Amino acid sequence: MVNVNLRQRKYLLDDASQIGEVRRAISELARLMDYSALEIEGASIVVTEMATNLLKHTRSGGEILMRPVINGGQQEIELLGIDKGPGIACVEQAVQDGFSTAGSPGTGLGAIHRLSQVMDIYSQSQKGTIIQAKVLHRQQERLDQDKFDYGVVHLPKPGETECGDGWLLHQDYRGITVSVVDGLGHGAMAAEAAQQALAVAATMPEASPLATVQAMHEALRNSRGAAVAVASIDLERAIVTYCGVGNIIGRVVSAEKEWGCLSHEGIVGLNVRKWAENTYPWTEGARLVMASDGMRYPWDWNGYPGLQRHACSTQAAVLYRDYCRHTDDVTVVIVQQN
Repeated sequence: MVNVNLRQRKYLLDDASQIGEVRRAISELARLMDYSALEIEGASIVVTEMATNLLKHTRSGGEILMRPVINGGQQEIELLGIDKGPGIACVEQAVQDGFSTAGSPGTGLGAIHRLSQVMDIYSQSQKGTIIQAKVLHRQQERLDQDKFDYGVVHLPKPGETECGDGWLLHQDYRGITVSVVDGLGHGAMAAEAAQQALAVAATMPEASPLATVQAMHEALRNSRGAAVAVASIDLERAIVTYCGVGNIIGRVVSAEKEWGCLSHEGIVGLNVRKWAENTYPWTEGARLVMASDGMRYPWDWNGYPGLQRHACSTQAAVLYRDYCRHTDDVTVVIVQQN
């Protein structure tokens, strides 16, 4: 099964007049995905309540990320509500219908919880809140759980319409392979290079990370080039095999230790000084985190107690909120075994 970077959109919310825009956006996306009228109405309520909640409980508002997800025969829309507000004192109480901390009817989080098939909240006092919600197409039963959960934030440089980064996942009987690509620069030509590299990865899902990156190098010789990293998690052998060229960040994070994945200098498609792949242990509860240089580094995992127990999308949104440079394309992908 392959998951590829379907377009994720960002909606900034600092005024009530912007709620209509995000509501219209999800309605249009749901129509394009052939949602029923009832499902479109439910999705519209979810995003409206999420946006209203952001404005009501924070001084500066926040943002909503919206992404279509196609997982085998299952379609869904994922929403990520992101803020740096005061946080939620008791999440369990706040998601109950009728509960409110702001003197409102209490339809906000309770309505999101009721109308979305997946919901996750991570909140810290005075640091902010992340709300993940997924609205499924045709109210279908969720398919058999994949071996891995994954989360992604993937956005163009502010002011650009195309993202020069790209990502791709492939799950099979062995485990999962993750590719992250950052086309040199930004804009249309960077996006073209990134998509060329991912097209190569999609044709060789069982190849080693080293072989995949070498094939990308040949395919990108007439492009502006890219930074690339490919990581393969083998569950039976309990290892991560990693090959990187350029400045993609790769980390394997467990409860006991964090490993930095080695990347070599160069630009795939132009010049690569050394070809090599390395292996790292994959232990129970570990996470693979990969990101483009649109993210600042290092990350302080100790500042987020309990985050590893939350959905990978929630984890990715936390890192994006607190470490995004906002001066470049940005991609962060997190993978964790279910």
